[in-house]
Amino acid sequence: MPDITARFDGKRVLADLNTLRAIGAYKTGVHKPTFSEPHLRSLAWLAAQLPAAGLAATIDGIGNVLGTSAKAGPKLLAGSHLESQNHAGWLDGPLGVIYALEAARVINADPGINGAVEVAAWCDEEGHFGSFLGSRSFAGALTEAEIDAARDRNSDRTMRQALGDAGFAGRPRLQAEPGRHIGYLEAHIEQGDTLESSGLKIGPPHSFTITSTGSVTKRFNSTIEPVLSFRTSRICRDEVSGATRIPDVNPIATRVSTAPGT
Repeated sequence: MPDITARFDGKRVLADLNTLRAIGAYKTGVHKPTFSEPHLRSLAWLAAQLPAAGLAATIDGIGNVLGTSAKAGPKLLAGSHLESQNHAGWLDGPLGVIYALEAARVINADPGINGAVEVAAWCDEEGHFGSFLGSRSFAGALTEAEIDAARDRNSDRTMRQALGDAGFAGRPRLQAEPGRHIGYLEAHIEQGDTLESSGLKIGPPHSFTITSTGSVTKRFNSTIEPVLSFRTSRICRDEVSGATRIPDVNPIATRVSTAPGT
């Protein structure tokens, strides 16, 4: 592949990030819960940008935005999410979406590059209605019954009502096509300074801490099932069998449910 780094426009990336930051701005961050008016405006904004990157835009029946390419060759899927936690940071999610959009703008327009970047913005990754509903839907791991049961943890509005209010009810839910993508990439802000202080540019999280409502803190190792490790294994499920044991994993959870004895 030719060196195309000079074609990436950092000023354009920052302008896009600031455009999304202005939608639902709250103090120094944003307040953009799933299917709120600012979230819906952000989805519409992204869908409007995708054709200029050589992508056909679709907002599906769960609220995912997908930009797909008709260009020949291998395709990389990249993205993140556009909703936020309540009163949250402005880069959590949009950073990965805009990086993907910029990569698509540069790579998809180059006839000398065999392949394309496709863009995704998953809905409800921050868990206002459930657990990774958008990405799980794309992975074929979300049932209609789960959508029926999903409710907004802030207002108790059902997801069916929210989808109807947004105009998404009745639309098909898009799912990953086996063999279409060579991989999935999600750029994300680091939760701390570990990579920077270690002189690293990229790396997986390595541990997690659970803190009780009292004063006890415990450290655990973890076993991640493929359906829960969507970004690394669920799309390529035919290549995965059984659980993948990853010592010292550092997940970032938006919702955790426990039961006695677990």
